[in-house]
Amino acid sequence: MSDIRVQRRDGEIRVSSFRQVHHVAVLKRLDPADFRIITFRPTFLDPPTLAPRALARALVLATTISTPIMSHPTPPSADSEDPLARLEREFNLTPVQLSTIATRFVNEMRKGLDRHGATLPMIPTYVTSSVTGHERGSYMALDMGGTNLRVCRVDLEGAGRVSVEQETFVIPAELKLAPIVDLFDWVVSCVELFFTHKGHPLPLVDPETEAAQQDSLYVGFTFSFSVNQTALNRGTLLAWSKGFHCPGLLGTGADIVELLQESFRRRRHRIVVTALVNDTAGTLLACGYQDPTCKVGVILGTGTNAAYYETRSALRKWGTLPHEDPRSSFTEMIINTEWAEFDDERDVVPVTRYDCELDVATNDVGTSIFEKLISGLYLGEVVRLALADLHSHKLVFPRLADGADQPFRTAQKTLAEPYRFTSEYVSLIVADTSSDLAAVAQVLADFLGVPTAGISHTDCVVVRTVCSLVGTRAARLSAVGVAAIFTRRPELLEKEEGSTVAVDGSLFEKYPGWVAIMEETLRGLLGEERTRRIRLRLVKDGSGIGAAIVAMLAAQQQK
Repeated sequence: MSDIRVQRRDGEIRVSSFRQVHHVAVLKRLDPADFRIITFRPTFLDPPTLAPRALARALVLATTISTPIMSHPTPPSADSEDPLARLEREFNLTPVQLSTIATRFVNEMRKGLDRHGATLPMIPTYVTSSVTGHERGSYMALDMGGTNLRVCRVDLEGAGRVSVEQETFVIPAELKLAPIVDLFDWVVSCVELFFTHKGHPLPLVDPETEAAQQDSLYVGFTFSFSVNQTALNRGTLLAWSKGFHCPGLLGTGADIVELLQESFRRRRHRIVVTALVNDTAGTLLACGYQDPTCKVGVILGTGTNAAYYETRSALRKWGTLPHEDPRSSFTEMIINTEWAEFDDERDVVPVTRYDCELDVATNDVGTSIFEKLISGLYLGEVVRLALADLHSHKLVFPRLADGADQPFRTAQKTLAEPYRFTSEYVSLIVADTSSDLAAVAQVLADFLGVPTAGISHTDCVVVRTVCSLVGTRAARLSAVGVAAIFTRRPELLEKEEGSTVAVDGSLFEKYPGWVAIMEETLRGLLGEERTRRIRLRLVKDGSGIGAAIVAMLAAQQQK
């Protein structure tokens, strides 16, 4: 980490990088040159987890010590650029920009495979087998995402057929910030509820004899966060995301699987966590059980990520992989790209003032920028910030500014509430292609708590335009990542049968036109012929099924 002392008028603060100065300056509409660099020296003594959020917010405070800062740009004059045209310019990605981003992505993939510390971590999953679709057996999967925990019992029936029993539990907001032991104890309680609700006997250890009352049940644990995986059943957390920040895991070196296993032991369960599975790898394998041409898995939901099969010869930075059985041989391994972290330096992907404003208010400020431009957790919030900006200049919802009636006064508070405008709203609004935009008016009325008569047609046009701009940018960026993978591994498209990309997530499933936007972007980056050989396939609940498949593969290795 670098130690930079920055002074602005009466305030002095240390920040982690010159780029962070620029980032906050853009957010606050300041000239970065207005900051005076006092000292700069490299140091490696600062705790790496302290700087981003605390320092960025401290810098915001320092910049407001002596001069009031406008929270929004000056309203455009009559002869200035049309506000919607400005938004379109800021959110639109040109073919040249998309090509530049894709080229950088491929380069960062190579760096991530060559050395540690690259922008793209390119983490080994230790899954070195493909599935045939003929495997059989009953296994469990725990799939922890950004919003829900899914408990699944998966029966692999052969011939590509799968039977799944599952139950979904909403992760309480308070547990996203609670100690990791509390979170994992809650996971175990959900497993107990699942067995009770489904009428299955829970495999337990007899408290008196310590003997097993039933056969052990093998479980694959999908943990949808950035993990440094050192074996199929070992890994440490690299970074929290999706609003989580549970003490006791990040920076401690604690093994995720062992902590979860300990929670099962405390309840005397004969459940063995045999595999730590990234959700993208799980999605890939779930599709691969039915379609052997599937070599890429992508998540486009609350968060976003991708995994793909990489050749063994490309795994240069690991040498002899830790915990690798020297007797084993493999030609490919699934690599977890952790593409959420792509371009955290903000070198090639353009960001808007609204992206900066969103970033500073998150728990992981300055990181996972690519995810914040794509994933469902953030799309609605970017739209809300843009609408709040337009509303402050009476360019949308002007009646709310009058505040004559109680519903409209309350609506202003609703518009100002972070994350109140969800990505589900974005999808519903973009889906309305009618001339009167009646569905848009109804969604906005429901969101703001006002009569539909209080929503004008102009309001609907503006809101739908903003939603479309933000959603289109996200879909294009997701396609850039897919294009980079196939550029990295062109042989996957050499055969006429091509390759399937397994995609799980609500954005891919529900956002109108997402698939078409991705395909159009792929054609622009890869050409018509290669894009024709790529099949984007929705795989619902793929991460859970995939985790059970990995549990099976791990159990076979242990026998």
